[in-house]
Amino acid sequence: MAGGSWIGTGEIERALAVLVVATPCPLILAAPVAIVSGISRCARRGVLIKGGAALE
Repeated sequence: MAGGSWIGTGEIERALAVLVVATPCPLILAAPVAIVSGISRCARRGVLIKGGAALE
């Protein structure tokens, strides 16, 4: 589908947008990374967070 949109429009950005929307992998990987980095940033500032549910 992404290849078809790239061939049809000639824009690589549109093909990449289709890939991001069509596959859940970026969201599956991005959420835990964001939660861990948020906990880490809070810990550096002295705020204790027990789990990621508070950040979600």
